[in-house]
Amino acid sequence: MSSRSQPQSNLRMQIACMLILHALISTCLADSLSNDGYQVRIGQVLSGIAQSVSTAAQYPSMALPLSRFKNHLQTEYDEFSIPKQLISVPGHVALILDGDRRWSDEQNYQDRAYGYLFGALRLGQIMALAQKSGISQLTLYLFSTENFRRPEHEVRVLMSLLEQSFQQFQDQLVDSNMRFRHLGRRQGLPKSLLDTLDVLTATTANNTGMRVNLAINYGGTAEIEDAAKAILKSYVDGTLPDQFRFNDYLYSSSLDGWSNPDLVIRAGREKRISNFLPLQSIYSEWVFRNELWPAFTPDVFIESLQEFNKRERRLGR
Repeated sequence: MSSRSQPQSNLRMQIACMLILHALISTCLADSLSNDGYQVRIGQVLSGIAQSVSTAAQYPSMALPLSRFKNHLQTEYDEFSIPKQLISVPGHVALILDGDRRWSDEQNYQDRAYGYLFGALRLGQIMALAQKSGISQLTLYLFSTENFRRPEHEVRVLMSLLEQSFQQFQDQLVDSNMRFRHLGRRQGLPKSLLDTLDVLTATTANNTGMRVNLAINYGGTAEIEDAAKAILKSYVDGTLPDQFRFNDYLYSSSLDGWSNPDLVIRAGREKRISNFLPLQSIYSEWVFRNELWPAFTPDVFIESLQEFNKRERRLGR
């Protein structure tokens, strides 16, 4: 990554989710917006964050560096070709986007949240590549139930980032033919963000491309707790079937076309599942990468898919 793109790393951590969609639009839909138009959209998102979060007043100054970073990623994407030896791809890939804040630390940024912005742009690139590779479903671990324990500044910026980006790029997201859905607990999220997610879900519901599951306020233990409560309520109400499957009460059961992940990829050096899809990933293949998320290049993504190709999946047989 060039030294020019490094100065942009700080915003990444908090703005990851918003610029996830930003990045998606700039890479997947490069023809939809000119470079100048994209820079304007970034500026609008950053201004929206600055207006809603008092501690983010300096964020609009990052519009130009982020646009330059986006151009770098676009060039990287355009020059990349999927290797012919990639025989097959998993139908459903889940990503744990780890390492944004540590990457920001390595760039000596005082605001660790800048890392989200650049990680979001990286995510857009990888989303475009996933669609190009033929992956039919992508689940993104964007914000866990435990992430609310982080500093208030980071949480507020991230919530604002998500809302602003979904709103600013709604038309482009619809045109991408991707279908976006929320995966996680609604309770605890700002109403304005929930409303925005509902609009995004509704406006992309008829899209036929890659399904993108946005795991926001998701936690495996919370999902299991909520499923158990729903089963108990059905029992008390007398509506519980004589035979039922626990998985039918999980968040994922409400998503049309859901299939458990074939492959889970974790960036960021750590080797743990961090409360991510504990029941749905029991037979998933896992690949752990040392690269921090902003440095998770197309080569790294394809290497992860190639590693999946080498595995022999027995599924308990």
